[in-house]
Amino acid sequence: MSESDVLVHSQNLPPEQSGELLHLPRQAANWEWMSFFVRRLAPGDIYRTQTEREEAAFVLLGGTCVADWGNGGQGIGKRRNAFDGLPHALYLPCWNRVTFTAKTVCEIAECRVPSETRLEPRLITPHDVASSLRGGGNVSRQIVDLITPAFPADRLIVVEVYTPGGNWSSYPPHKHDVHDPPREVDLDEIYYYRMKQPEAFAFQHLYSGENSIGETVKTKDGDAVLVRSGYHPVVAGPGYDVYYLNFLAGSSRTMAITEDPKHVWIRSTWKEPDIPRSPILRTGRQTTSLLRGMPGNLRTWKRRRHRTSVGAKSRRALLPVSQRTSDGAYGGGIRQGEQPAEISDLYNFHRAGRHQHGDGSSRGNYQPPAGPAFAWRYFRAAKRGAGAAAIGVIGKPGHLGQRLFQARGPLLGPD
Repeated sequence: MSESDVLVHSQNLPPEQSGELLHLPRQAANWEWMSFFVRRLAPGDIYRTQTEREEAAFVLLGGTCVADWGNGGQGIGKRRNAFDGLPHALYLPCWNRVTFTAKTVCEIAECRVPSETRLEPRLITPHDVASSLRGGGNVSRQIVDLITPAFPADRLIVVEVYTPGGNWSSYPPHKHDVHDPPREVDLDEIYYYRMKQPEAFAFQHLYSGENSIGETVKTKDGDAVLVRSGYHPVVAGPGYDVYYLNFLAGSSRTMAITEDPKHVWIRSTWKEPDIPRSPILRTGRQTTSLLRGMPGNLRTWKRRRHRTSVGAKSRRALLPVSQRTSDGAYGGGIRQGEQPAEISDLYNFHRAGRHQHGDGSSRGNYQPPAGPAFAWRYFRAAKRGAGAAAIGVIGKPGHLGQRLFQARGPLLGPD
């Protein structure tokens, strides 16, 4: 293995100049599955393409455009760049075509794999993706799932990963190069890197086994790394937040992987994600995602918060029994001993106006208990950028913070 086998550099175009930034058909990559392209469109530019015997995923890295895949033009794109918000993407199965017309300068990443399965095109909006935290300590990172194994596609899986500066991701090291389901499946993988600063960098180490020296590559903004086999952990340069876009395809559309047994022990040391630096994307979407399916239903609490006639029975239903306390300074809310350290300042800021019946109102104007009141205020403050992020607040099992983090359900894969 040499660096030229795994590392591909983008073309260095001036910021406003349109053109193809990266061109990598699978024949040039010398592998079976994926072709990968990145192109920049200037305002008014048009890009037309069709899939024939392939399926394709188009991820809008930044900018806005109008996409027409046969149902009339539809405006897509909100973020200015990969660090500015959640993505829009388009899945296009075989024997379809699409036209992109740029409204602003926009960049589109495109991945294609062979396919003859007849499926339906599908637009993926920021409301369709799932954002979550993974890892712990300096292995914390943010995952945005665009096309998961549950998505109606033939072979493609698509994920965005945000790694804070100095942190590791794709860790513990894992591999997916042997078709031995359900233990492991053979998947090729593309890492496409974007970084904010021109001097930013990350390292990716590729190795195949216990005695393998492997190859360590230094990646910069716009680079792509081709993972054909072996383990492939990543570390972001200190001070430089790193984004990479993963495309995967191979022998089976699952995320069955094998972790390097020498490094699995690190999981036992993880207590919580690195809240001060994760997530890199702080969006209202993450807040509303976690409100769905919450015990006690905080969305119901949001609607009820100005009502004065809520009965005692409804009051106590807002929190599970295991989380209730007796009335007092923390009336009906999170147990004092289980208060997450990350949000203690925010909690104490609101505590001054409280009494044992809730959030500071008089006894005659009954309010729900302090727990939901605090939780909703915490969400609103987090959306404004105050305090910790709106997700990933983890402490002892059973308290509200952990339930918030777990509300999204199982996480996809090891990245």
